Amino acid sequence: MAAAMAAAIAAGGCGGDDVVTLGDHLREVEYNVPLEGVASVSLGAYRIPIAARCEATDEEGGYTTWMRLQFELFAETPPEYRKSVEQVVERHADDIKSAVLVVCRSTSVEELNDARLASVRARLGDVIRSLVGAHRVRGVLLTGVRTEML
Repeated sequence: MAAAMAAAIAAGGCGGDDVVTLGDHLREVEYNVPLEGVASVSLGAYRIPIAARCEATDEEGGYTTWMRLQFELFAETPPEYRKSVEQVVERHADDIKSAVLVVCRSTSVEELNDARLASVRARLGDVIRSLVGAHRVRGVLLTGVRTEML
């Protein structure tokens, strides 16, 4: 990447009129994994009630509120592992569901309020990789994410 940028700067000169754009750079980048190289395996739809502990303010004590986290979870895998991932998911469905519940219920209110659920997604990815096989799972995808207060 640095070599490509240095070559672009050297070709254009330091004070030249040629402008190197991000688009020019992206056309030179080689992507290792095309989008067609990923298969998605459903790990289930979830509606998880969570007791969220809210911290105390200056005048009030802390309190517990209930919220529900809804999403559908998918494992992203190379196409050649799709069948084996489906078999492992079917065989260990209860373990996967239990692990997802533990991760979600141990998540803080701040993490649940993150629109991207980045820390939840990262922890779910780690758990799914350990259950299904790290070499089989590239990542996890959450779709239809909703949080609501109960």
